[in-house]
Amino acid sequence: MSQCKYIILVIGLLFLITPHIDASVKTWRQLTTDNGLLSNHVHSVDVDDDGIIWMGTRYGIMSYDGNRVVAHLPLSAHTSPKMYNDIPALVPMDDGRVYFITSLVFGVYDKHRDRFTPIEIDGAGSYRTLCRIGPDKLLVGGRRRLIEYDTSTGEYRDLPDGGESVAP
Repeated sequence: MSQCKYIILVIGLLFLITPHIDASVKTWRQLTTDNGLLSNHVHSVDVDDDGIIWMGTRYGIMSYDGNRVVAHLPLSAHTSPKMYNDIPALVPMDDGRVYFITSLVFGVYDKHRDRFTPIEIDGAGSYRTLCRIGPDKLLVGGRRRLIEYDTSTGEYRDLPDGGESVAP
């Protein structure tokens, strides 16, 4: 009988000191062309304040709200200046605008109006990178230039020389 009590005691102690295992299963959702992506080649991913995931893909900008994937395809051969769909970088801002670059264009997509607008920067040439550096500031990297762009005023200036701001 004492051996039976000992076994029960050991099992009880094991139960108390064993960490509880979370039985809930975590799942991952993979987004591919089978789910509606334009391309499985995704260059850039960011999330806006509404929780929408924005993706710069080889063939355009995609958004994902947790349920469905939407393609945003304003970029065509008829746009002036020519915009190409390969989006290496994008940055969603708090006001519903998503700034993006292609190799030849710096532009903005307004998700509320579903409208794309190219942003002219004199002599910028080609674009390589884009990142947010403040609530209303973007850093736009070109082939031979680094530009600070103010999204609230549309003014920009070359860095690092701290040159004069230029209105569009």
